[in-house]
Amino acid sequence: MRALGLQHLIAIAKFSVVLFVPLSASLAAAGAATDDLTIVHARIVSPPTIIDDGTIVIRDGRIVYVGSRPTEPDTKRIIDAQGQSIIPGLIDTHAHLIIGPDSDEAYDRAIGAVGATKLEDYLEAGFTTVFSMGDYWPQILEVRRKLEIGQLRGPRFLIVGPLITAIGGHPTDVFPECAHSRFCQDHWAGQVGDAEAAVKLVDQLADAGVDGIKVAFSPEGANHGRDVRALSPQIARAVIREAHLHHLRVAVYAGSARRSLEAIQMGGDWLTHPIYDGSTGLDPEGNVIPSKDFQAFIAEAKRRKTVISTTLGDAAPVVDYWGVARMAHTGERYDTMEFGAPLADLYQTGKASMRYLDQQGITLAFGLSKFRLPVPIAARTEFKALAEAGFSPEKILEIATRSAALEIGRPDLGAIEVGKRADLVMLSADPTQSIDALEHIGWVMRDGQMVYKEQAECSEKHRER
Repeated sequence: MRALGLQHLIAIAKFSVVLFVPLSASLAAAGAATDDLTIVHARIVSPPTIIDDGTIVIRDGRIVYVGSRPTEPDTKRIIDAQGQSIIPGLIDTHAHLIIGPDSDEAYDRAIGAVGATKLEDYLEAGFTTVFSMGDYWPQILEVRRKLEIGQLRGPRFLIVGPLITAIGGHPTDVFPECAHSRFCQDHWAGQVGDAEAAVKLVDQLADAGVDGIKVAFSPEGANHGRDVRALSPQIARAVIREAHLHHLRVAVYAGSARRSLEAIQMGGDWLTHPIYDGSTGLDPEGNVIPSKDFQAFIAEAKRRKTVISTTLGDAAPVVDYWGVARMAHTGERYDTMEFGAPLADLYQTGKASMRYLDQQGITLAFGLSKFRLPVPIAARTEFKALAEAGFSPEKILEIATRSAALEIGRPDLGAIEVGKRADLVMLSADPTQSIDALEHIGWVMRDGQMVYKEQAECSEKHRER
């Protein structure tokens, strides 16, 4: 790992970290059971629905009943969740698993040393579904295969493969791990020079079984101090059209309000980041003063029901070992100028923009993106950023569940409802009072199977009989 990444790992010691008990072999065996299951006396929190003394019945990994049922359950397995809250499994719509290795051998070592822990951390933080928004290709296929057959333990893992971009385009511009590594550029970025090459790449990815396509359509020019090439509208349009022919949704990194408007007009299905181009200002009260480009984008996004990943914590400050505040995502000093303003100012504008988008009826979906930070810290940073932006705990939970499922096109996820997959998280604290309740996880269930259990928390406070 490069020095900057190491500094960030050292820096997290300044945060309080939730420690989890590893999954034991006996629990792993129990988690593999496919018996029908009933959860009773639970406080069910699936925004906007809340049931104070609820019952959930699960058969074959799906929810078949949600509500209040006073009669004795008829399933073999029963969990008494008296005094606990049950929420849907969390969804991260924007992940990068491992960035930085400069050879196949180094990537394999990184997966074994860091990637496997990161995947387990997702489960222990309550995430049952994670969408990789750009990882090394085709190496990430093997990671997904190992997850599917149980050689790696982790959440449901969806992938786009590489990020389709211009030759010399994002992400080769921002991250030193990629800017100075041909291996990274060849495997993280799918660089294309014309529409024919772009269509061919989309076809190859579709044939390999990706779950979506991501395209970089950010503006040309300086980005984080480096020159970046932009994908032409003609190539971006060809990518989106071909992906839709394969019934694949397209995520777009657009950057500016104007490029975001172009992207959704071409058929892009969702945006992977907020808009950080200086197109919005703030009044003395901290409210957004939208530019004409931003207003035009919002009008079109409302018409098309476009969803935007939050990734707001990307611009949040983290303090390194030497006490220097740095941007969570890129590691740049927090006094760095970007788009004509310090990063600290952009973070404040970003929070105000999130509020404004929500007020205008734009759906927001939870996304982390911060690959340098361990999952618990990255998640806490994002949740904290959303809370600072003024979102209630219930709204944040909705952003991380129901709205996230909508963005990634998975109607079988994101809510505790009949017909949905039984992805559930048990909490010993009330998530409607504070989003910090997400740090008090008792167990995590995916498709009706227990995949994580915090032994000390669960042993006395819920029983299986």
